[in-house]
Amino acid sequence: MTTRSGLSIYGEIKAGDRLVELESKLIAQKNLGPLILAYNATLEALWEGNDLAQREGEFSQAFGASYEISPPISVGIELLHEFVFPEWRDEEKIRNLFVGPNVSYRRGNWFVTVTLSRKRLLQKMSRISRCGQFSASAYEIETSSDLCRSNHLSCRS
Repeated sequence: MTTRSGLSIYGEIKAGDRLVELESKLIAQKNLGPLILAYNATLEALWEGNDLAQREGEFSQAFGASYEISPPISVGIELLHEFVFPEWRDEEKIRNLFVGPNVSYRRGNWFVTVTLSRKRLLQKMSRISRCGQFSASAYEIETSSDLCRSNHLSCRS
């Protein structure tokens, strides 16, 4: 479903012998001349394995800004922030952050967007002082490359 205001709601269901996945997405887009701003909020639920006993949830937010350099080609930047909930619990505090440039090509009523991103894994860790009298929580940032992560932030017909 899409509205004139640039909002759409998207839903997807996948099912198989050992897999059930539900995904819902809110997509917002605003075109300001050649500048395209987009935001996606996604909630996913996954059950898999024998008797669908393994379950996981994920909430993600994506923001992108692109500039149309010609009618079929846009370039920009994207940010994706994921929250992963194994067994629908947040005990592990799994957070993933992807940031990178994107290139989009449009022709007719289809498009392709490719993002080269760097993944930043945010993991909660406890730090204990040398004397052991106090502890504090912090987030450790670990960086690795995630080449050619494909995101589809811009929905354009």
